[in-house]
Amino acid sequence: GNEPTFLWVHYMDVHHPYIPPERHQRAFRDEPVSDRVATQLRRKMLESPAEITESERQTLIDLYDAEIRFTDAQIDRLIDQARTTFDEEPVVLFTADHGEEFGEHGGYSHNTIHDEGIHVPLVIADGSEPAAHDDLAGLLDISPTVLDYAGKETPDGYLGHSLRGIIDGESLPRDGIFGNWGEAKSGERQFFYRDQDWKFVRRTDSEELYDLTSTAGEHEDVYDENPEVVTELSTLVDDHAQTVDDTYEVLSAVELDEEVEQRLEELGYKER
Repeated sequence: GNEPTFLWVHYMDVHHPYIPPERHQRAFRDEPVSDRVATQLRRKMLESPAEITESERQTLIDLYDAEIRFTDAQIDRLIDQARTTFDEEPVVLFTADHGEEFGEHGGYSHNTIHDEGIHVPLVIADGSEPAAHDDLAGLLDISPTVLDYAGKETPDGYLGHSLRGIIDGESLPRDGIFGNWGEAKSGERQFFYRDQDWKFVRRTDSEELYDLTSTAGEHEDVYDENPEVVTELSTLVDDHAQTVDDTYEVLSAVELDEEVEQRLEELGYKER
């Protein structure tokens, strides 16, 4: 009613194994795929990605698209209900935590920092005129944006920026974005910096540089040909890695109750 309301709604459906309802599959293929076959394909793409045939790859993409279509319908139900429940038009912010790889760089799923894994949708519906923007945003910008719409100040410790100004024609106070991924068990770490022209990747035992203005995109490593760019972006990643390490020392002291730890383990986001 009249009370301020905040909803965080997390949909897990666009996630392997891809087992969307048949009616949504038929928008992309004549014959729907059974849950059993879809689950078998999921195992194969994770365990033997090099053995996925072109036909199987297309089936996975069809199932993925059908999952998106199904989830889109459920989000539509949610927003329609919100509009009839609340006294004011709700501000809706829609995004995703990762994309999905379908063999573009030899693998499947989403343990990748190439653009197919990190380029996600971001839609903000706040009643303003529809427009598209090509500014580089990151998931760290979500919380400051929500706080901005709620009329609250962003805490000093937040690393992101409110995206609300972009809608009003302003620019973000940065040229690029950072990202990182790590696995506790193996100790493997990956970092990247990306702006409109370059993408610099640092893996545990190697570094790569991609010219995003070329047609080759992220399929031609131009590291050796651009030493000055490498030096500049490597320094930026050094600083980001230090920030991650400093932050981790603080967050490692947070205690989770047993139920939360179990749920995170079941989703594959935490290891004991």
